[in-house]
Amino acid sequence: MRLDFKVLLVDDDYADPIKARGIVKISEAISGRITNKGFTPHVVIKSDISHIEPEHKTRRTDLFISDNNLGGQDESGLSNGIDFYFSLKRDFICDFILYTSSDKSEIVNKLITKLHDTQDPNIFSRFNFVSRRNGDEWYESIYSVIDHILSKREEINNLRGLYAELMSKIYLKLAAATNFHGNFDELIDLAYEKKKISLQLKRFLHHHRAIRNGLSHNDEELCTTRNEYKVKYHALGKDKYIYEAEFQDTRLRLREVYNQVKELPLV
Repeated sequence: MRLDFKVLLVDDDYADPIKARGIVKISEAISGRITNKGFTPHVVIKSDISHIEPEHKTRRTDLFISDNNLGGQDESGLSNGIDFYFSLKRDFICDFILYTSSDKSEIVNKLITKLHDTQDPNIFSRFNFVSRRNGDEWYESIYSVIDHILSKREEINNLRGLYAELMSKIYLKLAAATNFHGNFDELIDLAYEKKKISLQLKRFLHHHRAIRNGLSHNDEELCTTRNEYKVKYHALGKDKYIYEAEFQDTRLRLREVYNQVKELPLV
């Protein structure tokens, strides 16, 4: 179960001793929200994108938050607006929040222009643009994104807990029925050999045992193709994935298997 939540916060105000206090305030607000959700915040603050160490690009980042003027170029001619952040998607597979002092109408107009120029309806996936004009009220936009990300994480962790609970009960029931307390995979095979379970139930149990192991030992990762989280598990000699869109059906199938085992006679 991964409880760490890593945020990269980039704002050039952080280089100014006076303005830096405002950036620290943002960091503290973010950390408080994450903590209140039961997770452990790790907020890294930088004054410039170029100051981000290489290890931050190779390690998992959950959320990238930055000041953004939605346009313009630096001295080298590199766009430091929307185009620059699109290039960062190669290094950071995460959600982005870009905040600006522009009002909402100006943000919308610039996004419409960018969308029209690219003709790509998916160009703004995982990007959120926030106007920083209304005192501390704009924090709510950041909180809503954090809550959305963590709700997915909580769903995965709840699935882990459900698998740990029900598969443990299944193990105990089969152990009592076979008088065997060894490895789970051997226990399933023995229960079939002793005609305690059907061939179909044996296959179902091995399948869910593999998912349980995957959920227990692997962190979730973001699938950029399907734009959703997935968890790897190993079954039938190959790596497979369970995707968040499949969680509900997976829970239902697990409960069906558990109910079948629960009804088995001990003798």
